[in-house]
Amino acid sequence: MPTSLDKVEITGLLCDNWVCDWVYSNSGIIVKDKTFDEVENNLPNCILIYEKAIWQNSDRVLQLIKNDKVETIAVYVGHIFLFPDKVAQELNEIAKRKNIIFLSMSQKLIGYKNIKCYSFDTIEHAISNDFNFLLSCELAEHRNPTKDFIFFVHLKQDDRKTIWNYLKDTKIFDNSIVFANNKQQMINVGKPQDEFYAEIKKVTINDNISSAIKGWGGYAPNFKAYEEVFCEIVIESRNDGLVGDLSEKTYRPIALNVPFVFLGHPLMYKKLIADGYQIVDHDNFYMHWHNDTELSLKLTKLEKFLNEIKVNKDLKNQMVIAAQHNYKNFWTKRKLQYIKNNYKILNECFGKNLVNQIYNNLNF
Repeated sequence: MPTSLDKVEITGLLCDNWVCDWVYSNSGIIVKDKTFDEVENNLPNCILIYEKAIWQNSDRVLQLIKNDKVETIAVYVGHIFLFPDKVAQELNEIAKRKNIIFLSMSQKLIGYKNIKCYSFDTIEHAISNDFNFLLSCELAEHRNPTKDFIFFVHLKQDDRKTIWNYLKDTKIFDNSIVFANNKQQMINVGKPQDEFYAEIKKVTINDNISSAIKGWGGYAPNFKAYEEVFCEIVIESRNDGLVGDLSEKTYRPIALNVPFVFLGHPLMYKKLIADGYQIVDHDNFYMHWHNDTELSLKLTKLEKFLNEIKVNKDLKNQMVIAAQHNYKNFWTKRKLQYIKNNYKILNECFGKNLVNQIYNNLNF
């Protein structure tokens, strides 16, 4: 029987390269990314819209997808908690007559019954590049914790500022590595990393290693720091409201076999547990941390928990055992789960793809 394969392409609107790569690596579907003008001048029946197109010009996007030629609209959202409710409501109305799909990281869009919603774990997937596993092995050879905590926090949200302002006036960080920064400091860190990527390009034959390191998020791990610290304190981007997310902040210590304290959204705490990860509690700390009281009233519980980690050998041993479990779960079981989930989503959303075509042709 002769081989019969068709190239499967869909149109993307302002999709970054990594979005196109994610779709292709999990389905074989090629995303041909285009500008607003290019899409408007030649309307396809299916469009993958990256969230930045919505941020830049939501009115133009809404006008575009109302056109009768456009039948399927998939919206790729990295941070669902930032998505404008007004736009979501309009899309929900359009979805009564069109196929509107939301692909969102960590948590599904909720409350919009006409929109087909899926969630995936892009950051977890990106970090799990095999080259990053080799880096974690190298870290294990050098790791010798002599300090208590590593605490990297970008001071751009009120809850982060509140936590930082409280903890910095305690003795929690008297033997820790702390990097509390503002926007300019983040720029200062980013510049040498960009120069580092340029150097990597000179000594590699493809983009795999660069992609692996970029998979850690905007800022790669400081391995010298991770050699020295016992535990990371993680503050996620969103800690309240109806939706949350899990970013590289959480998956970084997990992938490196480092214990961590999770100061994130309660739904994301539950997701981590559901995904097979272990989070060591002490004296019901997380029950207190996730209740509805004011953040300022929870900080004494946090201080007590962190102080206990510093001195309680049994608690530290529990955290080491949990870190080892999480490390194995991240690099083995989770890879099977989210790769299967990614393909299932893309197959349901876009139908024909290269995976099922190749499968059907492997009958020599």
